[in-house]
Amino acid sequence: MVNLDVYDAALAKIDADPASWDQTQWIGTCGTVAFLFGHIALAIDPDVNMWDVKKIATEALGITVEVAEKVAAAGNTRDALTVWRQLLAGERVRMPGADLYRADLSGADLSGADLYRADLSGADLSRANLSRADLSGANLRGANLSDADLSGADLSHADLSSADLSSADLSDADLSDADLSRADLSDADLRGAHLRGVDTGVSGE
Repeated sequence: MVNLDVYDAALAKIDADPASWDQTQWIGTCGTVAFLFGHIALAIDPDVNMWDVKKIATEALGITVEVAEKVAAAGNTRDALTVWRQLLAGERVRMPGADLYRADLSGADLSGADLYRADLSGADLSRANLSRADLSGANLRGANLSDADLSGADLSHADLSSADLSSADLSDADLSDADLSRADLSDADLRGAHLRGVDTGVSGE
């Protein structure tokens, strides 16, 4: 069972002292700067060796190493940490307008998520379940959506330019007025998809 109290305590520390958080550093000089797991490990052992940070945090949270790698990804923004908190709690993600630039959400269950106008440019959403998700107006430029389940998703007015949608399930998705220029749609399932006003400059057709 995931220990959300540990996760929430680390987020509270980050929000109380934003300068102490740097997702690219496990633990900085004198422990004054750390990423999410660094804050968790430091709360348990102020003298923790940086090489033990991930192990201590993973065990304290009660999550698998695979999930830990995604939560700990250096590209994750503060909003991405909130999304992962919702995912770990088994909640439906509600983060309209979120800054998820380059976030690692690969394989995540984002079914029915509210990500209206979210910035997911460059994000890794490969193999993610985004069925019935609201991604209308979202920025997915250059995102990796290969093998993602986007069936029934609302992608109207979304920017999918240069996105990797290879082998993605887009059946019954609303792609009205979406920008798919230079997107890779090789082997994508577009059965029943709404394509009114879609930019047709795509690859892999």
